[in-house]
Amino acid sequence: MHILFHLGGILFAQKSNLLSFVGTHKTGLKGDLKVDLENPLITVQLQALGLVGKVITGPWMTKFYSNKSNLDMVPRIKEGKDFLDMWCEDPSKVAHPEQNIFGEPLNPSDDPVLSALIGAENITLTNVLSKLLTAIRSVFVRQLSRYLDPADLAELSEQQLLAASSAPSHNMASERALGMADAQWKSAPNATKGFLNGKVKSNLNKTLEWLEQRSDREELVSFAVSEGYQARQRDNKRKAVLERDKIIGTLFEHVWFNLDKGEESWYGRASEVETDEQGGRGKKKKKTVCIGYWSKTDLEANSEDYSIPLEDILVDLLLGDLYFIN
Repeated sequence: MHILFHLGGILFAQKSNLLSFVGTHKTGLKGDLKVDLENPLITVQLQALGLVGKVITGPWMTKFYSNKSNLDMVPRIKEGKDFLDMWCEDPSKVAHPEQNIFGEPLNPSDDPVLSALIGAENITLTNVLSKLLTAIRSVFVRQLSRYLDPADLAELSEQQLLAASSAPSHNMASERALGMADAQWKSAPNATKGFLNGKVKSNLNKTLEWLEQRSDREELVSFAVSEGYQARQRDNKRKAVLERDKIIGTLFEHVWFNLDKGEESWYGRASEVETDEQGGRGKKKKKTVCIGYWSKTDLEANSEDYSIPLEDILVDLLLGDLYFIN
């Protein structure tokens, strides 16, 4: 958006040169440009845009597009709000500005564009500035209300400033990522979102450059293999603990189907989960559960032990033939 205000000021300052360039052309693009540049209403609008660019958008870009964190800029936001309030009440102060939106002095002698923009005050310029400043203030308050009194981020503690120290005061990183994603998509329109995501992240994080700087690629691969193995071992141990905690010692009811008697319900309690260690390399080890069963009319002390594959137990659990009793 600042580009619009900046170019408005440039066009106003270079008006005489542009008119000389278009010359005596009365038709075509140059003719239309000549007509517009000679229109006093358009000229004063360009002047207003340029003035706003010098006192608001330009200083704002310079101040916020820096290495400061987001919350570090809260005092600057409050200063900007005060100046906008003052200018909305008296837009003529922007026609002859002495300070920018952050209270920093302006020196027209060092800025030829600003020097050209500061002209004689007239009612048309004041009206245009009034409308511009009112609209800018409205957007300012709406978008930055959380940083203005009495909102939650108006007064900050040291803890809040420290927590937000890595949050930038601008969105340049997001704009850069969006631009890179757009360029990648245009060069490979059939690529998946995952590919584009990985490509952009790799470019932003300089992953390949980091890998190229590694002195020993074997060391990195060995480290990854070792860490992966240890992670799988930890997962397997945790899985075994969860299985034991859920199955071992829990009372359940199990429905069996007997050809002679039909369905029969038995109480059961698992006492151990055994793993078949005889399987070869790459083969899945089979697990069996040692369960003591007793009839509903009998005592648990009279239970009989059976070894049942864990897969069968899980299937019956899913089918509803086995359910735990709380």
